[in-house]
This record gives sequence, structure tokens and C-alpha cells, in this order.
Amino acid sequence: MRDLVDVLEFHRAEVKKHLSKDESDLFNVANNFALRHHRQGQKDDYDDAWLGWLFYLYLATVHLVLARVHGVTSLAQPEVEVPKPDVPKPDDDDIPF
Repeated sequence: MRDLVDVLEFHRAEVKKHLSKDESDLFNVANNFALRHHRQGQKDDYDDAWLGWLFYLYLATVHLVLARVHGVTSLAQPEVEVPKPDVPKPDDDDIPF
């Protein structure tokens, strides 16, 4: 979690540019909920489900910001044909009943 917020901190100008209204909220949560600094007075009474959700929120935000930094306009995966595995057809003789 700390590393994700550090990436956002490093690119803070881009975060402000692309997430102007949400930028202060992202860093407010990171700095006041004992995720980075663990100082006295920070909120630390939350369960693992909330922490898991927050991790994915920050991960998605890092992906978005880095995509914008590198000029990617769409986060959609490129069209790539994935080969299908060769799965044998079931044989009725293999059924035990």
C-alpha cells in the first residue's frame, strides 16, 4: 500500500492534473489512516476487507496515472487471440455408472 501511494506521490503533478478533485482525498486517506506513516492520532481501526478494497483503489489509480503519464488513452487490453487448450472430448466409457 505504501509503495502504491509513493508512486502517486512521485507523479503528484499528474495526479492533480487528471484527478483534480480526488487528488486531495487520495492523499488524505493515505496520510490519515495509518497506511503510510503510522503516527499517533491516525485512524487504524478498520478491517481487512476495507484495506483490500483500498489496495485495489490505489492500484487502479496508479495504473490510470501511469497510463496518462505515458500517453496511453485507453486502458483496454489489446485484441490478442488466445489459443485454446486442446481438451479431449469426454468418452462415455469413462463414466463409472
